[in-house]
Amino acid sequence: MQPKESFSNLVHLSILVAVSIVIMAVAGCCPQKREDASRDGLEVKVMSFNIAGDVDDDEDFKEWQRRKVLIADIIRQQRPDVVGLQEAFLLNINDIIEAVGGYAYYGVNELGLDNDDAESLRLLYRTDRWEVDEANSGIFWFTSTPDVPGSKDWGALWIRDCVFARLVEKNTNKGFYVYNSHWSYASAESRSKSARLLVDRIQGRKYDEPFVAIGDFNARSRDESIVYLKDSDENPVPMKEAVNNYVDWIFSEGGKFETVDSEITDNEEASDHSAISAVIRFNPGFPK
Repeated sequence: MQPKESFSNLVHLSILVAVSIVIMAVAGCCPQKREDASRDGLEVKVMSFNIAGDVDDDEDFKEWQRRKVLIADIIRQQRPDVVGLQEAFLLNINDIIEAVGGYAYYGVNELGLDNDDAESLRLLYRTDRWEVDEANSGIFWFTSTPDVPGSKDWGALWIRDCVFARLVEKNTNKGFYVYNSHWSYASAESRSKSARLLVDRIQGRKYDEPFVAIGDFNARSRDESIVYLKDSDENPVPMKEAVNNYVDWIFSEGGKFETVDSEITDNEEASDHSAISAVIRFNPGFPK
C-alpha cells in the first residue's frame, strides 16, 4: 500500500504544481497585455533643425562644406522619421540626403518653386517607413493671402511660410501630419497672426489624424503667439510641447500624445540653432 500512497501523493503534488504554473503564467501575462495595448498608438520620431544654410558667397559655401558633415552626423545618429529643416536651400538638402541616405525631401521653396532660387522649409522623411500623401500636403504663407506664393505681410521683414505633409506609414496605412514653420523674429503682429493661421490650417486638415507642429517660431514661452497655441481658450486645438529650446519648438495636440523621449543636440559648430527631437507616441485609437 505504501508505494500506491506515494504515487497518489506524487500525482496530487504534480497537479498542484501544474495549476500553480498556469496561475502564475496568467497573472504574469495580463500586465504585459495591458502594457502592449498601451503601445498600440502610432510612434514617431520628429526633429526640427534650423541649419542656417546660406551659401551666398565663397566663404559661406566653404563653411557649409564643413558644417554639412556635422549636420548629417546629427541626423544619421538620431535617425528621425521626419526632419523639418529651416533656412535650407536645395543644395543643403541634397547634400544632407546624399550623406545620410534613406531619406527623400518634400516641399518647395518660399517662392513656391522646386529650385534653389530661395530658401525653404523642406521636410526630410524616411523612405523605408513613409510615403507622402501629396494630395493632402503643400505650402502656405503667413500672410492675409496665404495661398499666394512668396507673399509677405504683417510687418515681417522676410517671407514666412509653412510646408506641411501628410505622411502615411507603408506597413499600416496610418497617417499623421507634420507642419514645419518659420515665423517672423521682427514682428509680434506677424507671429500672433501666424499662430492663428497655423491653427486654422491644422483644424481644416482632411483626415482626423494626429499632427505635429514644428519649427523655428522665433518666440519664447511668454510670447503671445505661444500662449495662444498652448493656453488660450480661443484655440480649438490647444497644443502641448514635446520639447523646446528657446525659439525652436515641437508641438502636438494636448491630451492626445505622450513624449517618450526628447533631445536637444548642443552642437554650436553645426548651426546657430540646436537640433531638437522628440519621440512621440500618439494615443491608442488616434489615428482612428
